Formats: sequence, C-alpha cells, structure tokens
Amino acid sequence: MPEYYNVTTNLGDAELANAIATNTNLEITHVAFGDGKGSVSTPSKARTSLVREVHRQAVTKYERHATNANWIVIETIIPSGIGGFTIREMGIIANNGKLISHGSHAPFEKVADPTGVSEYRLKFTLNVKDGNVVNITLDQSLIYASQAWTDEN
Repeated sequence: MPEYYNVTTNLGDAELANAIATNTNLEITHVAFGDGKGSVSTPSKARTSLVREVHRQAVTKYERHATNANWIVIETIIPSGIGGFTIREMGIIANNGKLISHGSHAPFEKVADPTGVSEYRLKFTLNVKDGNVVNITLDQSLIYASQAWTDEN
C-alpha cells in the first residue's frame, strides 16, 4: 500500500527562502490536481509540475495551524459540476505558476454531477520555515460558511 504525503519542492524551498530573505510574501493561489497518468506518483522535491495535471482550483480557505505557527492549512473545494477524472496527486501553486509543494493522494474518482452532490473538499497542510511569509489568495466565489459559524449566526 503506498504512502500518501507531500514535500516542498526545490522551487518551493527557493521561493520560501527568497521571501524570508527579502521580507516579502509568497502568494499561494491554487491547488492543482493530477491523475498521475494512471498511478499514484511519488512526491519529489525535484518536480516542477504534476505528472499530469487534470484540474486546477483556486484556494478557498487558509489558516495557520492552531499549535504550530509554521504550518499553513490550505483548503479548496472542487465544485460538483467539475469532474470526470481520478485524483492521485496534488500540488500547491504560487501566483507565479511555480509548484511549491507536491503530494501523493489516495486514488479518488471525482465525478461531475450538476445536481450538487459530488463536491470534493481537500484540506492540505504546508510546513514552511517561516509561516509569516506565505500569503494566500482566496477565490471569493467559493467561500463557504462552517457549520459552527452558521449555528452561531
């Protein structure tokens, strides 16, 4: 049974180091999904793109981890109407198009269903040396309220 994990790529390491050195922010904008050309890919620091990207989705939510300031929790939702592919890999993409992190994913068939019952939510934790240099750009059209927020408001 394969293991499922992610690594920061060499490009990601360089982008993060540059952001720390220059006191600027690295903008994270998307999560890319790939089918691995039919098999689960092994995460690689040398990778500059997914084995085979099948969909790219804007980030819908992010937050710092509750107990580790260097962990950034990134979330995205693939809407119900998008699908027809199997997810076997994923990547975090910066606004300059560079692959910051590459991860393997347990095979998951994402079907397209316009009735709204096949939405897919992915929560992804990115470990960075200095969490203050990561800035996430959100897709405002896909922000969802949590159950707790809905109950309180």
